[in-house]
Amino acid sequence: MEDPRFLLAKTAAYSEGASVVTSEQKSTFAHGQLQKRAVSLLFTGSVCGLAGFLTSAIIGIHKFCFTNLKENYLGQPFASGNNYRPLTVSEMVHDVSSPEGKAFYAFCLMGAICILVSWYSFELRNVYVGDTVGFLGCLCSWPTLRHYLPPLGMLLVACIPVVPPVNRLFGDTIVILMHTLGAVFMIGGYCVAEIHCLFCSANDSPDEGVHFKPMEKLVRTIFIALSLFCGLIFEVCGIIAAKSATWTCADVWRVPTLAEVTSLAGNPSTIYLATEAAEAMRLSHKMLYNTASKGCLTVKALEFWFEVFAGFFMICNMLAIWYFCPERQLDLPDKLPDLSKIELREQGYEDEYVQYGYGPDPGEDYDPEWRTTAPQLRHKMY
Repeated sequence: MEDPRFLLAKTAAYSEGASVVTSEQKSTFAHGQLQKRAVSLLFTGSVCGLAGFLTSAIIGIHKFCFTNLKENYLGQPFASGNNYRPLTVSEMVHDVSSPEGKAFYAFCLMGAICILVSWYSFELRNVYVGDTVGFLGCLCSWPTLRHYLPPLGMLLVACIPVVPPVNRLFGDTIVILMHTLGAVFMIGGYCVAEIHCLFCSANDSPDEGVHFKPMEKLVRTIFIALSLFCGLIFEVCGIIAAKSATWTCADVWRVPTLAEVTSLAGNPSTIYLATEAAEAMRLSHKMLYNTASKGCLTVKALEFWFEVFAGFFMICNMLAIWYFCPERQLDLPDKLPDLSKIELREQGYEDEYVQYGYGPDPGEDYDPEWRTTAPQLRHKMY
């Protein structure tokens, strides 16, 4: 029987050979893999978010501008000559069964998930500001804020629809507040984190702070400034739109009357509208009688498009980060790090393959139970 002390020494040599030879290679490969993953997921999430905003906006505008004039609840064309224009993107996509609702929900959900799992704020050199820098002193670090707030806000915006202003119940008001909070997290949280990265974390020292490529800081500053500007104008238009609800050019919503329901029911061509109107009258729900025009329509259009562009420029800023980050040029090795000869022999590979592993080769004297016997032998010896 082989001397236990000799077997233990041989085991230690095998173990040292298996752990030391390529430890740096494995560590470098693993870190590079995480950075490549962050780059690809950031790009994919940004493109999905961009597709969600633009696709839903294009479909919605096509419905407003290029389809036949719709009718009101009485079966009459809108007197304004305009189809109904939603006040915001969120209102436009509130029906997830509609084409624009499906596109917005699907793309924004994919985008939020990709950005959330990318961990790009911890992996990319042009956004990582150091984990010890605290937000508001102690709540959380800036990379953590940047990592969680925008994608979680996007999930709230995509998953909590906003119904039109009329006929809102108490529950609708609560979820709209949650939707608004998500929008603040998505755009406001991202802009705050980006401004801190651009103007509070840059450092002339080569070993500290965030360093930017030529033109990178300017491009990112322009995009984030445009996003903030559009968000600010969106809020101003929202205030004006709320005040314009009493103007004569605003949308007209009203509860159907008994005379209107009776008239609809007595006309064979509109009898299909009578049931819906009667139900609205019973519940005291308002229905659309006429759509906005002139100044009211302009205010609604401005609020809609400034919301679209606020999200658009925010995502353009993400794409700028992706384009300028040095990790985008990172190339991983063409093959994975080698396994040790011990591991290859344990898994039953032939000698011709074992020779490509690293570390000592135990050969025919190799004991496949050395991982379990070594601790027992060590216990007996001491």
